[in-house]
Amino acid sequence: MFLQRTELLIGSDNIEKLKNSNVIVFGLGGVGGATVEALVRAGIGNLSIVDFDTIDKTNLNRQIITTQSVIGKTKVEVAKDRILSINPNINLTIYPEKFLKENTDLFFKDKKYDYIVDAIDLVTPKLDLIEFATNSKIPIISCMGTGNKMNPAQFKVADIKKTSVCPLAKIIRKELKKRRINKLKVVYSDETPRKPPNLDGGREKNKNVGSISFVPPVAGMLLASEVIKDICKLWWRKFMKTIGIFYATLTKTTVGIVDEIEFFLKKDDFKTFNVKSGVKEIENFENLIFVTPTYQVGEAHAAWMNNLKKLEEIDFTGKVVGLVGLGNQFAFGESFCGGIRHLYDVIVKKGGKVVGFTSTDGYHYEETSIIEDGKFIGLALDEENQPSLSPKRIENWIAEVKKEFK
Repeated sequence: MFLQRTELLIGSDNIEKLKNSNVIVFGLGGVGGATVEALVRAGIGNLSIVDFDTIDKTNLNRQIITTQSVIGKTKVEVAKDRILSINPNINLTIYPEKFLKENTDLFFKDKKYDYIVDAIDLVTPKLDLIEFATNSKIPIISCMGTGNKMNPAQFKVADIKKTSVCPLAKIIRKELKKRRINKLKVVYSDETPRKPPNLDGGREKNKNVGSISFVPPVAGMLLASEVIKDICKLWWRKFMKTIGIFYATLTKTTVGIVDEIEFFLKKDDFKTFNVKSGVKEIENFENLIFVTPTYQVGEAHAAWMNNLKKLEEIDFTGKVVGLVGLGNQFAFGESFCGGIRHLYDVIVKKGGKVVGFTSTDGYHYEETSIIEDGKFIGLALDEENQPSLSPKRIENWIAEVKKEFK
């Protein structure tokens, strides 16, 4: 069994998860080829690969599937032979096609994928694939630019909003904003690209993209590692110093508040979860932010209320939590932002520390259960009556809470 060493590291349960997972990779260049190599060797059981191109001699310097003997052959056929020589039992589908918005059904109709890997070079197909994945709620990770770079140690995994320096990431950020796409996990480098001249001394952008053997494959390996870790939920302990944002919502209002929180945390590491999928991941974090709107008579969102028993099973000792509540102080003044009280009581009962108490000044309400020692037990927001005050309130609150985080 070729996965014995992998099983020692991640366990038999995760080996089974990978075996039953279905991943599709778009692009088999220096990045995508390395991604496919790592996914196959990690034990992904169902894999689709997409690339319309043929092997060229210029690919020899960086693309793992390229050798002198396969120049001129289609990349998907060459990759197929390599994949099956590693794992002949893999369920493999190849597409010698270019992804276009018009042919989306070719890859996705009547098919279900656990993850999409975007290693496409062209901007428009890249954006169309990201948009499709987002709208279809299929997890996707996208690679930004690797050309004209020399330092593989400067690759990072981040949300697209937290990228910098990379010219391709700048374009993708701008275009995704137009498409109202707020989140995208990417691999990018903050290394300033070099500007090599063409052999003829020209400066045409499409002719002077340099590459080297040890840069694109590293990006590809990082893509694969994120896919494997997400499928198996292998976040280990590295996220214990990261901020975990957990929220529940029925409307875009709460999502907007979460986006604002993320904006003011853009220089920090954070990971965001919708608790409709459960609360188990809370165990992996020491620094936490819980967000909930208030319903009925001071209740948290149903996803939080349904998970209260599971929340009580978590040991919050050593965890630091900031609470954010949404409510309407005029229409429901008797229970303004009361939803966070349920979360507060569990956290304190289970040994956690709640931080980020805020002043009641500037609010108008009849009564509320969220006051301790004359202050709100978290950040109270009223998007119905005081939406213009929310950004500054969030910014100030984040600044204070971060002082308490580990």
